[in-house]
Amino acid sequence: MAASGLLLGFGVLAGVMYGFWAFPIVLSVLAMIEMIQRRLTWRIVLVGIVGVGLGATRTTLAPDPVAIGNLAESRAAEGVVASMPVTSGGSERVIVRIDRMQDAGEMWHDGDGRVLAYMPSSGPDVNMGDRVFVVWEATPLSELAPGYASYLSSLNVSGSARVWYARIDQRGAGWMRYLTAARRAISHRLQEAIPGDAGALAAGIVTGDDSALSDEARLWFRQTGTTHVTAVSGQNVALLVGFLAIWLPPRRRSTRWLAHGVMISSIWLYVGMVGLEAPALRAAIVATLMMLGSWFGRRPDPVTILALTLGAMALLDPGMTHQVGFLLSAAASWALCAAMPVRERPPVLRGLADVFSAVMAANIATLPILLWTFGEWSPISLLANVLLGPVMTVAFPASYLLVAIGIPLPGLLPWLAWIPAIPLDLSLAIVHRLSGVLPLLHMPVAGASVVALISLPCFGALLLLSQDGDRWRQRISRGWRESDVAVRQVLAGSLVASVVAVAGLMFLGR
Repeated sequence: MAASGLLLGFGVLAGVMYGFWAFPIVLSVLAMIEMIQRRLTWRIVLVGIVGVGLGATRTTLAPDPVAIGNLAESRAAEGVVASMPVTSGGSERVIVRIDRMQDAGEMWHDGDGRVLAYMPSSGPDVNMGDRVFVVWEATPLSELAPGYASYLSSLNVSGSARVWYARIDQRGAGWMRYLTAARRAISHRLQEAIPGDAGALAAGIVTGDDSALSDEARLWFRQTGTTHVTAVSGQNVALLVGFLAIWLPPRRRSTRWLAHGVMISSIWLYVGMVGLEAPALRAAIVATLMMLGSWFGRRPDPVTILALTLGAMALLDPGMTHQVGFLLSAAASWALCAAMPVRERPPVLRGLADVFSAVMAANIATLPILLWTFGEWSPISLLANVLLGPVMTVAFPASYLLVAIGIPLPGLLPWLAWIPAIPLDLSLAIVHRLSGVLPLLHMPVAGASVVALISLPCFGALLLLSQDGDRWRQRISRGWRESDVAVRQVLAGSLVASVVAVAGLMFLGR
């Protein structure tokens, strides 16, 4: 059952990402599994084919961005905010559905399309559903860098714009607006209670709003490969689940439904508050399925749940699979699930070794994506993440606890703020010291073919670091020794075919 779920989820994901070209890749993988494990059934093959077919069909039905005529010549526009505001660098970004635009001659023209707009930090707090007037500098997809244009296409927008002036003509309605207001209030309270970069870091790890972080501190995190610390990710959701499990322990079956209901509702309210970003959304779905799965008397397999979650997200929004946040989150989550063993009360040294192995696996899994997307990699990132791990394990719960106490009792904030400030300041000191140890490696010419070659040794290293690494190595070795020449040729040919197919698809920029 686990194998079927695993293959279905990743089959759908492959179909969405590569279309019908995913069929030879999945069939090659199935052929290798049969040669190595000799347990392949027609049901498994059918599940793989169905998964790829669903994903490939869904991606062909996904809408393409609607091009907006004369977008580059527009100087102002009117429209409706069509997404929740999300913090990006020093400002918030929203998707605006355009009704009409004004050109350089101050003539108005009808417009029909969507634009990703970066709002001014000194402007009004726009929210989902607001009708706005903006003065901007807009750029269509055709004039943007290929990587950024691909990201915008995944959002189904026609371009991006830097907004210099914004005015709200009519406020919108809807309960999701309150989640955005809550995020802004929490960020403001944290930055008031903890001044400087420490407060901005606290707001970043709780709400994802790191806009107050200084340029110098932002550079430290970039040079150490730890920018994920200041953004909402699956780690935030996992910590939230852990806190709720402590406060609402489902000891009896009669009260477990209430505890799980409160936990699931809290998780989804939190994910909505931070803007439904792909990493947090993925973690929320996994946590929900894990809790629901416990009601059937079986312990859900994390890798299978992850595969089904990624497949479901790809079906709901095919464009999400081209977002770097989704790809990084998926790769890191798979690496952590594969490399982090579940042990009850392991020895201290064994536990530290497990953590180091998991962090190394996550860094290896995300390396090809970072090189392909950003063309840079931090050699000190592994050490930085290992050192930051224990510190942030304290900073996360301390910051959340400060919010839980300080929001209803604001008078206590100045008295309690020093508790999370200590690990937050220590985190800043770590990235500051490590940022100058080794320079960033820049690979601006790292095309898809180069990244494909880098991906192969990374994949091999992940197999060695995985929990089942020894078992799979023994199976491959035994299957190779026991098979005849013809079977070895089929196995080798399937392996080469899959590698060539993946490399070719990456080379084509799929």
